[in-house]
Amino acid sequence: MKILWSKYNIEKQARGYYNKAIFVKFQQQLRETTGLQADTIEPNQAYEVYIDTNMNEQPYRLRKYIVLVNLPEKEYTCICGKFDKDGILCSHILKVMLHLRTSEIPEKYILDRWIKNEKKIQIDIPTIGPGENSTLRFNNLSRRLVTVASKGSRTKERSKYLFGISKAIEDTVDGIQDEETDSLTNLTEKFLKLASQGAKKDSKYKYLLQMIEVIEEEMRAIDDDGDDDTRSQAQINNRRSITNGILEGGESSCSITIKNPDKVKSKGRPRKKTIVEKAKLKAKKKIEKQKKKKTTTNRSESIKKKELKSKKIQGLATNQTQLQKAPDLHVADMMA
Repeated sequence: MKILWSKYNIEKQARGYYNKAIFVKFQQQLRETTGLQADTIEPNQAYEVYIDTNMNEQPYRLRKYIVLVNLPEKEYTCICGKFDKDGILCSHILKVMLHLRTSEIPEKYILDRWIKNEKKIQIDIPTIGPGENSTLRFNNLSRRLVTVASKGSRTKERSKYLFGISKAIEDTVDGIQDEETDSLTNLTEKFLKLASQGAKKDSKYKYLLQMIEVIEEEMRAIDDDGDDDTRSQAQINNRRSITNGILEGGESSCSITIKNPDKVKSKGRPRKKTIVEKAKLKAKKKIEKQKKKKTTTNRSESIKKKELKSKKIQGLATNQTQLQKAPDLHVADMMA
């Protein structure tokens, strides 16, 4: 028997529901209420809870917690969010409960996984017929599986056992043929494959668009005329066929031109680059600068070589001209 710390009814109620470990945590929260003060913001709706100024130890910064109350619905909400995180009521809500002289904790705040008695809840699961809604089947299965998971999470042995058996159940369920969705799955896979192939070329894309229009019309015709067994051969022969991407039966193929969407300038400040990205960008710029410098140097050397070669050619031409003029000058001197 767990020892009560106070004479509050809510502690006695918690002892009857919670297991030992959770009850100890609950008592700790209940003890902390002795050092708290609750002020009314709006009667029966909103309260402000903070550490009492008469306490020996005061925080560096006084923090106030807002607790919202809905008495008709028996709902309590605190901004600290402890119940959402840990599954037990915080000291701020307990302080408000004591302030309002609440005699018991609402059942919605006593989670199943903290209850010590395994036979705490009896849920009548109705028999699911084959024609009932899939949503109803999902809800009923979810409730049953949550109850089993709550029991299995209490010990490591139970948890290990449930993990193993759940894998076996999952494999068995996957092996059962789903008659209702099997045809849909096959058709979906085939059409997705066609769409993937048709997106590669513009001609294939146009062809598939035309084909889809014909298929849709044929499906509507089937709904209007009835089953294939009752349809006449003339109706079947009147179907429009698709040959080499051209629709026959009185309609010509349509021409569709698809343009790329306009590029919109992104809004807001651009993302800051990381140190690695900055280093890579710096190295890339350095390499590009070296390549550019090398290209410029090679180009300058090439130009210099061409100029030097041109000068040599001009020098050779000048020397040759001078040699040709030299005999003429010698003959002129002899005649003189």
